[in-house]
Amino acid sequence: MTVWVDVTARARGLAGRLLSVRRLTELAQSRDLHELATRLAALRNLPAPQDTIHDARELEIAERRRAGGQIRLLGQWAGARAGLLAPLFEDEDCRAIRAAIRGAAAGTPAVERLSGLLPTPALPQRALTQLVSSRNPAAVAALLVAFGNPYGPPLLVETSRQHPELFILEHVLAHTWVDRARRAAARAGRAMRVYVERQIDLANCWSALLVAEHGFDGSVDDLFLDGGRLLPRDVFRLATQSRSRTGARALLDELVRQSPLAAATSRDPGAEERLRRALWREQRDIARLDPTGPAVIIEYWLRLRGEVEAVQRLIWGIAAAAPMETRTLVDS
Repeated sequence: MTVWVDVTARARGLAGRLLSVRRLTELAQSRDLHELATRLAALRNLPAPQDTIHDARELEIAERRRAGGQIRLLGQWAGARAGLLAPLFEDEDCRAIRAAIRGAAAGTPAVERLSGLLPTPALPQRALTQLVSSRNPAAVAALLVAFGNPYGPPLLVETSRQHPELFILEHVLAHTWVDRARRAAARAGRAMRVYVERQIDLANCWSALLVAEHGFDGSVDDLFLDGGRLLPRDVFRLATQSRSRTGARALLDELVRQSPLAAATSRDPGAEERLRRALWREQRDIARLDPTGPAVIIEYWLRLRGEVEAVQRLIWGIAAAAPMETRTLVDS
């Protein structure tokens, strides 16, 4: 049995420094970026910025680097147990790889592809910068292979086809994550198994909605990810055959309504934040029964990702002089 007590104690310490809803609401009242940066520094016991800050992207990069440092600490503290936390680290890696592939396919500027991405032990800041600068999806895959990243080889196979589809590339990424995450979760304990099952159900739910709305030329069974808890293959198939998002949503809502994934079928701007908060509350409940287990680490991870996105919204909202009430989506 893996002992986590040292890592969970440190994760609790880091969690105590996360910004509360009240603090985020106060930060949303900042008049400009310099005031926001000054307030953030004060809350985190960091030196106040010396110069007036006008560049939102510079402030966002600093926020991502700070969060990346917390992730790096978790990996260092875990030591030989870091492999059991791979579903968390690699979930973030997949987010970065998806952004790089989508950006390369669309030809968006590299700096925009980098927005919101967090460095991890496998993809530190320099690697992320190289990745999002790739000229096409095949170059993304080749660079991952050069890094020795496990997501490179399966993506390279798919991108070598004459006309690789973005949707299929993302599913290759998801399938690889599921295979690896399920193996790690089987050794890491209940909390990680629950986390992985939820992510699989969420991915299946979103795939069913996309296929119902836009169609898919291949076999939908190839898109289904095994290992979830809520969404069985036959319901997934029925949802994809609904021929409309509304029809698929009606089927899926029956399965997820009473679960932490209740917001999975929603399109409103706050849905992703509600999902994340429901998932970390589930991990908090698991941690109450196992206070020295990995649920404490997973809960912190989810809350850290939420904080990064909340501060990012504040940065760009203030930079755009958006109304104060639109700068944050957090609730109590």
